[in-house]
Amino acid sequence: MRSVYFGWYIVAVAMIGNLLLVGISFSSYGLFVIPVSGDLGLSRADMNTGLVLMNVGAAISAPILGKLLDRLPLKPTILTTVLIYGSCLIVLAYSASIWVDVAILFLGLPTASLGFAMLAPDMLLARWFKAHRARAMSLAMLGMPMGSVMVPPVVGLLIRERDWRFALATVGIGVILVLLPLNLFVRERPGATDIEPTKAARRPGTDPIASAPGQPLTIGKLLGSMPFWGNALGFSLASACMQACQVSLVPLAVHAGFSDMSATSLVSLNGGGALVSILATSVIADRFSRPATLLVITSIVATMTGALLFSRNYTVLAVASFALGVGNALPAVLYTHLIDCFGQASFGTMLGLVMPALTTFCAAAYLFSGAAFDATGNYALMLYVFVALQILAMALMYFVNYRGQRFGYGPRSVSSGTF
Repeated sequence: MRSVYFGWYIVAVAMIGNLLLVGISFSSYGLFVIPVSGDLGLSRADMNTGLVLMNVGAAISAPILGKLLDRLPLKPTILTTVLIYGSCLIVLAYSASIWVDVAILFLGLPTASLGFAMLAPDMLLARWFKAHRARAMSLAMLGMPMGSVMVPPVVGLLIRERDWRFALATVGIGVILVLLPLNLFVRERPGATDIEPTKAARRPGTDPIASAPGQPLTIGKLLGSMPFWGNALGFSLASACMQACQVSLVPLAVHAGFSDMSATSLVSLNGGGALVSILATSVIADRFSRPATLLVITSIVATMTGALLFSRNYTVLAVASFALGVGNALPAVLYTHLIDCFGQASFGTMLGLVMPALTTFCAAAYLFSGAAFDATGNYALMLYVFVALQILAMALMYFVNYRGQRFGYGPRSVSSGTF
């Protein structure tokens, strides 16, 4: 009987890490807003500051941690960051100091989450997979929408049965108990007997970019690389606009005159679209050109963003909400494309540099969406601007991947070591 390639166990570990991170840190955050603000006398603005601190902390620590992870062993890093993340949740649950809370939200949780669920697992997948790299990363990212579905009901039950402190501490203990044993299934690199199956791998000649040499690139070279920033900024722009639209689905539907139940169902449709699109990407992404796949996904997101302008028609709104979920497949395709361009030896550094751009654009998109509605009384301005930005993102990615070689900016020139 043929044994299972060990890399698929790494995929499962990464998927569970993403499930817990997204389910706890983001999807369940809103469940703590009312009980925590009532218990501690905080305003809603004060509570939202927690998310801001985590995003800013991640943006600052990601480049540093990413560069370190290109040189550090990943298995002990995952083990250590799991312990830090779970311990931070426990301390946060019973802390009586605002400064301890700020330190945890700004430094502890963001850095630990990058270690066990964002940077290190993706770097492991890049090492274990070549022919099926996009499939592996896509399947690992299935944990994100799954976390949004599975974790909040458990957290809500714990809060309802006891209180928010008990719930937060229990979740912290649960993270440690679940993820520590899974670390047994983590291995740094494939061994001599670990041979990745190549059946259904990418067809020869469909990907125009050859993998870069195995030497890590410096931050300075990446910062000075037009192909890197063209793809990273295009991805960040498209993703930020998509996420702001997803956050605005419920208020947009309510503003259009639909019931709260109908508006809330759009969130479920969007999550379903994310699951379907990530599964579809896991099947096709290794069979087609990465840049072409990036452009197709971004064009779908831009089209669906424009479709939200017709929000008075609920059928259109529902279809657009579902199809917007395709944008959740962008990270896996981008990451594999960057590895194709620059080599896996620099992957941690690349991820660390992409994170600040993504979080900055997301914060700006969230702020703009609210300001645009306050200024105009509707979401039309926001949607027109987002469509324009997504078209700009497509143009940027098209230029650096297909036309930039005329000006010495093409990915092939990077692979050969010239910038």
